Amino acid sequence: MNDKSLLFPVLMILVAFTGSGFGLSITTLNPLAASLFEKNKSSAILILQFLVGLGTSTSPMMMNLIGNVKNWMYVPAGIFVLVLIIFVLFLFLKLEKGTFFELPKHFKIPSKLWIFFIAIVLYGFIEGTFGSFGAIILKNQGLDNNKASLGLSLFWGGIALNRLLFGIFSKNNDLSYVFLFSPLIVAGLLLLLILFPNVNIVVLMMFLIGFFMGSIFPGSIGWGTVEFPTLSVLVSGFLMAANQIGTGIITNVLGNFSNQTNIIFHFLIVCMVVICVLLFYLKRNSKIKEAF
Repeated sequence: MNDKSLLFPVLMILVAFTGSGFGLSITTLNPLAASLFEKNKSSAILILQFLVGLGTSTSPMMMNLIGNVKNWMYVPAGIFVLVLIIFVLFLFLKLEKGTFFELPKHFKIPSKLWIFFIAIVLYGFIEGTFGSFGAIILKNQGLDNNKASLGLSLFWGGIALNRLLFGIFSKNNDLSYVFLFSPLIVAGLLLLLILFPNVNIVVLMMFLIGFFMGSIFPGSIGWGTVEFPTLSVLVSGFLMAANQIGTGIITNVLGNFSNQTNIIFHFLIVCMVVICVLLFYLKRNSKIKEAF
């Protein structure tokens, strides 16, 4: 393309289509996974989201492997080919028709679901901060490019590992309080980063922050699906939208504060404490024991 002024608008259009594809696919896959495991809906969604996190955690490494940043387009191009092949294979699957994807003719979004929505918007702030500005924040903490990429990969890897372990062990163990206190643990880890900004422990802290964040988002979808079984598709789409809204807002706002790491960490700590309060409020007269 010779006209460079068109490159950015074209890139934005491609990003919009990518986001639409992700939103539509994962919103459908969450209730589909839950429908295949009626007695372990939350675990099924957690393990599905583990795979999403696993893919996300490898992306910084893939960018490092291509070497020159000018060749970045080879990564999404390769992924596009793989996704296309998988999509074609998916068309050959025969799924039994059920009521899981059906919505009532008349429904009202429950007030509890709005509280889930607020909690996940706040979660989106944290995920968006590290997802979009994680490398910059780590460099501000004194890490070089390679360690910053490693820290970011470990953050996403921690998220993925937590989702896998939660999905496996929540079947036979009561992990509800681990889920409820996870935001508070993340807040404590962020506070430690403020108090002890040691280059040698930042990478480890990124892994731990990701690990204890891992179950919050998919766990909320699983919990919401158990609470509102007739609204499973709505729950999935509604909370996916909440996450993306939070991510989108913080990505735009943080551009003005990307070099003020302590302010960012203080804000994220407040978000995590509020999430913890909201989750404990939702716990009252809930079916959380069935979800975890």
